[in-house]
Amino acid sequence: MPFATAGELIAHKRQPLVSVPPSATALAALREMEEDDIAFLPPRRHGPDARAGYRDIFAITLVKTAAVAVAIGVFYLTGLY
Repeated sequence: MPFATAGELIAHKRQPLVSVPPSATALAALREMEEDDIAFLPPRRHGPDARAGYRDIFAITLVKTAAVAVAIGVFYLTGLY
C-alpha cells in the first residue's frame, strides 16, 4: 500500500480559510473556532498592513526559536537533561 504524498493530502483536505478581523474580540474568535471546530484562527489583514503582519509573525517565530535554542543549551550545559 503506497503512502499519499503531501500534495495529495493537502488536495484531499482542502478547506476554506477561516479567519477573523484584527478588531474581533477574543470571545468572538473563540466562538468562531468552536462553530467551525478548528484549533487555529489567524487574524485577517487586508491592504498594506497584510505584509506587516507576516513580518510580525516571522519575527515572533525567530524569537521563539532563539528562546528554545537557549533553553536547550542551558539544559545541555548544566546536565539537566
